Amino acid sequence: MGREIEEKEYSASDYERFNRKIHDQVDILKEVLTRPDFGSGETCIGAELEVYLINEQSQVNPVSHQILEMLQDEQFQTELNKFNLEINLSPVKAKGKPFSQLTK
Repeated sequence: MGREIEEKEYSASDYERFNRKIHDQVDILKEVLTRPDFGSGETCIGAELEVYLINEQSQVNPVSHQILEMLQDEQFQTELNKFNLEINLSPVKAKGKPFSQLTK
């Protein structure tokens, strides 16, 4: 995520490579889901929030890299463009008050 993409046009082989990568990821997910221990243990939840960055004129503002540099926090990640950030909250146990725990 956050990689600069210079290409404007893509070849058939580009689409084929992309499709293969998607299928590879789905195969990995299938493998994880079929493990005998998948789903055992305590249930946890997590959250991801995407935030668009705007300026005083409410126009998108391409400053995500500068903000990440200032924050120095691994929970904040770049997204596909320079106009937004992704915040990945750490997973918490689902029992009790998990939504309150996510805010800490």
